[in-house]
Amino acid sequence: MDKPDAWMPHYIGDYNMETIHLTAQQDGIYLRLRAFYWKKAGIVPADSQILYRAARATSSEERADVDYVVA
Repeated sequence: MDKPDAWMPHYIGDYNMETIHLTAQQDGIYLRLRAFYWKKAGIVPADSQILYRAARATSSEERADVDYVVA
Protein backbone atom coordinates (compact mmCIF):
# COMPACT_ATOMS: atom_id res chain seq x y z
CA MET A 1 0.00 0.00 0.00
CA ASP A 2 1.38 3.41 -0.98
CA LYS A 3 1.70 6.08 1.66
CA PRO A 4 1.95 9.49 0.01
CA ASP A 5 3.25 11.04 3.23
CA ALA A 6 5.98 8.44 3.75
CA TRP A 7 8.66 10.65 2.19
CA MET A 8 9.45 14.30 1.69
CA PRO A 9 11.74 15.69 -1.02
CA HIS A 10 14.95 17.08 0.43
CA TYR A 11 17.40 18.71 -1.96
CA ILE A 12 20.67 18.91 -0.08
CA GLY A 13 22.21 21.77 -2.08
CA ASP A 14 19.10 23.94 -1.87
CA TYR A 15 18.62 23.11 1.80
CA ASN A 16 22.21 23.97 2.67
CA MET A 17 21.99 27.31 0.86
CA GLU A 18 18.70 28.15 2.63
CA THR A 19 20.02 27.28 6.08
CA ILE A 20 23.69 28.34 5.96
CA HIS A 21 22.97 31.26 8.32
CA LEU A 22 21.29 29.11 10.98
CA THR A 23 22.92 27.64 14.06
CA ALA A 24 22.88 23.87 14.45
CA GLN A 25 19.91 24.13 16.82
CA GLN A 26 18.00 26.42 14.46
CA ASP A 27 18.74 24.07 11.57
CA GLY A 28 17.22 21.16 13.51
CA ILE A 29 14.18 23.26 14.37
CA TYR A 30 13.79 24.28 10.73
CA LEU A 31 13.93 20.66 9.59
CA ARG A 32 11.34 19.58 12.17
CA LEU A 33 9.03 22.41 11.17
CA ARG A 34 9.43 21.49 7.48
CA ALA A 35 8.45 17.92 8.29
CA PHE A 36 5.45 19.20 10.28
CA TYR A 37 4.47 21.44 7.35
CA TRP A 38 4.79 18.50 4.94
CA LYS A 39 2.69 16.19 7.13
CA LYS A 40 0.00 18.87 7.51
CA ALA A 41 -0.21 19.32 3.71
CA GLY A 42 1.11 22.86 3.82
CA ILE A 43 -1.14 24.10 6.59
CA VAL A 44 0.78 25.58 9.50
CA PRO A 45 -1.17 26.97 12.43
CA ALA A 46 -0.48 30.50 13.65
CA ASP A 47 -0.51 29.20 17.24
CA SER A 48 3.08 29.38 18.48
CA GLN A 49 2.42 26.73 21.16
CA ILE A 50 1.64 24.17 18.45
CA LEU A 51 4.81 25.11 16.59
CA TYR A 52 6.87 24.82 19.78
CA ARG A 53 5.50 21.31 20.32
CA ALA A 54 6.13 20.36 16.68
CA ALA A 55 9.74 21.53 17.00
CA ARG A 56 10.07 19.93 20.47
CA ALA A 57 11.14 23.30 21.81
CA THR A 58 10.82 23.36 25.59
CA SER A 59 13.40 25.87 26.80
CA SER A 60 13.10 29.62 26.32
CA GLU A 61 16.20 29.54 24.08
CA GLU A 62 14.67 26.85 21.85
CA ARG A 63 11.38 28.73 21.66
CA ALA A 64 13.22 31.91 20.70
CA ASP A 65 14.90 29.91 17.93
CA VAL A 66 11.50 28.65 16.73
CA ASP A 67 10.29 32.25 16.61
CA TYR A 68 13.40 33.24 14.65
CA VAL A 69 13.07 30.39 12.14
CA VAL A 70 9.36 31.02 11.61
CA ALA A 71 9.94 34.76 11.10
